[in-house]
Amino acid sequence: MLLVATDGTVTSIDAATNHQRWSHRVAGHELPVFTAFSAGVRGLAYAVSTAPDGARTRVSAVDPVTGAVRWTRTLTGNLTPVGEGANGVVRFAASDIESRTTAVVCYDPARRDERRRVPLAAPLHAASVVASDEVVYLLGYDGGLVAVDTRPGAPKAQPWRLETSVSNASPLVAAGDRLYFSAADGRLFAVDGVRGELLGQTPPRPGRAKSGYLDRVPTPVAAEGKVFAATPDGSVFAVDDRVPSRW
Repeated sequence: MLLVATDGTVTSIDAATNHQRWSHRVAGHELPVFTAFSAGVRGLAYAVSTAPDGARTRVSAVDPVTGAVRWTRTLTGNLTPVGEGANGVVRFAASDIESRTTAVVCYDPARRDERRRVPLAAPLHAASVVASDEVVYLLGYDGGLVAVDTRPGAPKAQPWRLETSVSNASPLVAAGDRLYFSAADGRLFAVDGVRGELLGQTPPRPGRAKSGYLDRVPTPVAAEGKVFAATPDGSVFAVDDRVPSRW
């Protein structure tokens, strides 16, 4: 676990033993924001600091166990790490001054080069972004779900867009070639990540929540052939992931 103090000092805690591993500032970052990806093969945490005008972003790949900085780079634009790809390539979502996602950026630390910058067909107020293999998926606040293919020479940089009409959705989850997310009324959605088709959804489960819709919808979890999701009243349910059309 990495903790960032108000003075910019970063402290690494072993979550299994509660013992401190290291504590120091990361060079070039006054108050870094960290992002890590559980599926990453390199086990790195990315410290990000964006210039006040959003024109550039400083990124440092930090080993959370030792505190060593593997690489540091200043990239163009206001960037947020969203996933790792083959050969250590890191994918970022680029945002404009209105906090709209405008492009997906691929940076190769081994070559110290921005491999590709894929502009979106239209800027998107992205509520959630997730990367799976070579594709980045963005779910907008208006329910628009967009796929961006980051492979060099891909036939279409934006192969599909699906209008789900779901607002206040949970964060996206990518599992294999499927995407899952929940709506504020308790519905769970499954989408084909290759074709951009809605595979199925569960009935609404509004429950008896006294405060109405949730401010934040919990993230679904896909595991052991099931998808687990939560409802507004706090209960949890699970469905078989094999045939979403029967949900």
